[in-house]
Amino acid sequence: MGGIDFSKGQSYDGTIIDGGFIYANGPENICNNLINTDAKGKCYVAIPLQSGKTYEAEFYKWNYSSKTIRIGIGIKNDSTTQQGSVTILKSAIMSGYVNESNPSQYIGADMCLSFMQSSLSTNVTIPVGTSGNPTQGFKALISQAVSGCKVINGRVRFRVNSGNLLKCKIFFVEDGSDWEKRAGLTSLISINDLNLYDEAFEVPKTYYEQGGSTGLYKYIQRYGPIGTEPQIFALGNGAGKVVTDKYNTDEFEEPEYTLPFERKGNMANWGIVYTFYGTNPNAKKVKLTPLGKKLPAVYVVKENGIWKKVTATQLSPATLTLTGGTTFWFILPGGNGGEVKIQYVE
Repeated sequence: MGGIDFSKGQSYDGTIIDGGFIYANGPENICNNLINTDAKGKCYVAIPLQSGKTYEAEFYKWNYSSKTIRIGIGIKNDSTTQQGSVTILKSAIMSGYVNESNPSQYIGADMCLSFMQSSLSTNVTIPVGTSGNPTQGFKALISQAVSGCKVINGRVRFRVNSGNLLKCKIFFVEDGSDWEKRAGLTSLISINDLNLYDEAFEVPKTYYEQGGSTGLYKYIQRYGPIGTEPQIFALGNGAGKVVTDKYNTDEFEEPEYTLPFERKGNMANWGIVYTFYGTNPNAKKVKLTPLGKKLPAVYVVKENGIWKKVTATQLSPATLTLTGGTTFWFILPGGNGGEVKIQYVE
């Protein structure tokens, strides 16, 4: 079984994401010891933004604290003289309790599908970063308050119109009337924070031991051909400090602005947009079979120009019927395991 030679891209659905894809799922669990700070919270990234660029940012988290916390994505302005401006182009955020009838992968897929189907053009002013304004130069683009034991997943696409000292923050803080100000004041999760115990686990493990994926990815899209043999993709091989390609070429990339985890990279490429095409023009169907342990799997795909979600197990793969060629798009939503087999059939 030969591998796929992926080409990397910065656009999909007709939009160029030239600023990059900001992703954070590690540390995935939020416990009380991470809220015990001056700002009553932390942030996962504080990534410098470039004016004129378009970005997407996503997070996938669990609230295992005893507090109601506010989680979201926002913009911090470090300038004391110049306001910033961004335009929100797409957004979605969803949360819920997880149980047998509502597993985490369903929440992730619902959020992802809602995001892909959304269309916005909302201008947001980012105030200057002085003590004279209520939020210290911070403005949330999406956020939601979540109680304990809930999972939350959110994503936003935004264009930076102006502002030379803007940063994107993915944050969490204890909820309250001044949450937005404290979100702007949050500091990055440090190695000392990662060495704290993740209180959600019965067997004590540090956040560092749980690993995670956090950083800025230059390329949001992967494009590759599939021949007559089935292919496997979307699971990295953790070798040392970098996630490396296991089955395919250029399937993964090492991000910038990572937290100090041992492993760098998006281990299952959650949120990355894959575009596949079959080299056999007579192939009219595609089977998607999850090979991981987290089942059922729920994927978001673009089939014949329409975004939809599909459910698959090893005994009952998802089947796509293609009417306008052999191309389809695939996204692995948060909550799912990686390693997916793709097979084109006539």
